[in-house]
Amino acid sequence: MEFILAGPTNADGSARRKSRFSLSIEDYERAFEKLPEAVREAVRERWGSTSRDPMVRDGSFQLPILLFGNLVVGVQPARGYNIDPKETYHDPDLVPPHNYFAFYFWLRDQFGFHAVIHAGKHGNLEWLPGKALALSEACYPEAVLGPVPHLYPFIVNDPGEGCQAKRRTSAVIIDHLTPPLTRAESHGAGEELEALVDEFYTAQGVDPRRSTKLLEEIRFLASRTGLDKDAGVALDDDNESALQQLDAHLCDLKELQIRDGLHILGQSPDGEHLTDLLVAIARVSRGDGDRDQSLQRAISSDLNLILANEIFDPLDCDFSAPWDGNRPKRLQDLSDATWRHAGDTVERIELLAINLVSGDMKCPDEWQQVKAVLGWIEEDLRPTILSCGEQELTSLLKGLSGHFVPPGPSGAPLSWSS
Repeated sequence: MEFILAGPTNADGSARRKSRFSLSIEDYERAFEKLPEAVREAVRERWGSTSRDPMVRDGSFQLPILLFGNLVVGVQPARGYNIDPKETYHDPDLVPPHNYFAFYFWLRDQFGFHAVIHAGKHGNLEWLPGKALALSEACYPEAVLGPVPHLYPFIVNDPGEGCQAKRRTSAVIIDHLTPPLTRAESHGAGEELEALVDEFYTAQGVDPRRSTKLLEEIRFLASRTGLDKDAGVALDDDNESALQQLDAHLCDLKELQIRDGLHILGQSPDGEHLTDLLVAIARVSRGDGDRDQSLQRAISSDLNLILANEIFDPLDCDFSAPWDGNRPKRLQDLSDATWRHAGDTVERIELLAINLVSGDMKCPDEWQQVKAVLGWIEEDLRPTILSCGEQELTSLLKGLSGHFVPPGPSGAPLSWSS
């Protein structure tokens, strides 16, 4: 990162940094004049003359490019300058500035690239003005990139935007895994507030004066951190109502499925990352068969967790509802935390699922529903996830070698088996 930031990037004023590679205005103009007249006129009308481009310094475009032997690594130019990047990223009418063309002119004419890999979902080349498909020479993706093999490692859960790259830049999509999923759990102010709420309920029947003081601390901390607004608590809400809303909100936050870090192309997750991802994918039902059931629901059923005369559903419940159901010893032993509402039960079920999937706990023989789902995880899901990293690089190298890249499934991992 320091190496990249030492040269020009898309940041304002970055052209003042020392550039390792540049393209003279003369070379740029020769390449630019080969573009269709409609393209040249539109670019000049929107961005003015070449010399006004902020990436021009001492008569040359300063390029965000690094060279490693036969491999060029570059930061794709922005759609423009002195504009809102977020608002204009997908703008179908905004033509790219001169430095955008200069970047690709250098790759094509100076470096002579044989193929391009656009890494990261997603770039902006496929969103440049022009037709939606069957592009002409006057469509900007075609004018910028030209006829060159285009490989595009793309996150597997967004096939819609991957299709945009296929249709508009002739990209071969190399699907890669999402970052591993995990439970958000509590941290920071949320963890501190949760501890105060638990302490309040403990103190209620023991020390009323302490519970009153804790209520004040809870309201103050929630207000200071903004968690009260997130939970929908108003200033004039009474303490009981505010506490219920905060408690429910903290439970919801803990059980959110979030991404844990970044995916590394060519590497499948391992260790805790792999376990958490397997548990996250197995938490939803995938069909009607025994192996296709939710792991968490199977655990609840095999433990015979009863709430309101029904088997407790950990995927469809009110986390803040008081728990007056049974408390199996296997769940009690998993945590020393307070167990007072349905959210605490869900947390224990999640912890049990992690222990079963990681192999830290052996599944009892009598848990037939859980055993069926664990069988699917070990025989199908785990091998599939472990093979993804190798397949990502293998497919990329096949494409670079001019070989056929076989298509694969796409969509959110939680729906792969639907």
